[in-house]
Amino acid sequence: MELNIDIHLLFALMNGKVSLAINKRLQENFTSAGVQITPEMWNVLICLYEEEYVAQSELCDTVFLDKVSLTRLLEAMEQQRYVYRMHNPRDRRAKFVYLTDKGRLIKEQAQLIAIRTLKEALAGLGMEDISICQEVLRRIFENTKPNKHKSVSVLG
Repeated sequence: MELNIDIHLLFALMNGKVSLAINKRLQENFTSAGVQITPEMWNVLICLYEEEYVAQSELCDTVFLDKVSLTRLLEAMEQQRYVYRMHNPRDRRAKFVYLTDKGRLIKEQAQLIAIRTLKEALAGLGMEDISICQEVLRRIFENTKPNKHKSVSVLG
């Protein structure tokens, strides 16, 4: 079976260029609408809209940021009063992240912009294309989770 692969597109996907392009457009759309958040902040806010609070360590895994990067991002979000952090009463080393009222208020506007940006990125694609793409990306994501495969032989 011969594979017909666009190697440039494949490496653009693997190197994150597709997500970088979408994030760049999202940032442009946030800025032009006067919404003072970044795509990284949006990822954190999405997680907090779904839960009352989230452990900071859990948030690292969810938004794919290391501890230092997430801490810096949360500090910036606290300065803007979108979130606040509190120590876990059972473990003073751990913190919970909570959404503030201001963080909740920005949801509607930011969500509309995020949806518009996604529509821009998916322009010209039919629902079948989008469905197939989602399934393929979901499988790739599942296949690349840590410890998914202990060893894989390329020889078969």
